[in-house]
Amino acid sequence: AEGRRSFTLSYHSSTLLPGSTPYVASQPDLSAFIEKIDRFLEFFLGELGGVAVTPSEFHRRAWEQRNAANADVAPPPRKRA
Repeated sequence: AEGRRSFTLSYHSSTLLPGSTPYVASQPDLSAFIEKIDRFLEFFLGELGGVAVTPSEFHRRAWEQRNAANADVAPPPRKRA
């Protein structure tokens, strides 16, 4: 609605343990799963010109874009260590 586009690729870490999920029931399934991710990322980053960022970087960029459109908005509170 605000003119931004994003794509998120995620999976639970347990998916990488064969037998833990129906997606990766065996070692060959794990190899196929990783190969699919590799091929998709080659397409996304190469052909589409996608950009990989961390969740924190994604949030920062989205906030900056929103803030640029509405300069009166206060930034989000920072987490304290």
